[in-house]
Amino acid sequence: MDHLSLRKLSIIILIALTSIAFIHGYSSIRVAEQVDEIQQSWSAFRSQNNEKARLINSLYQVVGYGGMIHNFKNYILRKDFSHFVKVERSMGAAQAVVKQYIALGTSPTEKLVLSDIQSTLDHYQQAIILIRDKVAKIALVLR
Repeated sequence: MDHLSLRKLSIIILIALTSIAFIHGYSSIRVAEQVDEIQQSWSAFRSQNNEKARLINSLYQVVGYGGMIHNFKNYILRKDFSHFVKVERSMGAAQAVVKQYIALGTSPTEKLVLSDIQSTLDHYQQAIILIRDKVAKIALVLR
């Protein structure tokens, strides 16, 4: 009888150990899958944020000193049409950067900021056309 009980106990322990081994194996596989998903998500996030940072730097370069605003000021001061062309080129580049940034997906805050940037670009566009027309009229009068 003791021998039979020992045999049953051995079977129960074997079943328990097998169950634990199965659960551990399954858990290990699930954890490995989740780690892989996290790595993929992190890579996508990092890639997108790197691209956004690149676009922000590009926007600073296109619009800032030596870019659109600088050429806008030079056109007003010098009335040299080459500066008008540079302003137009810079505006086009800035609008392309804004579109690329939007294409990456934006948060509500980013949408608000991009809307303000677009509005500012629109105001500069209207102003540069107005200034171009005024410069042309002045040139006609001075002839």
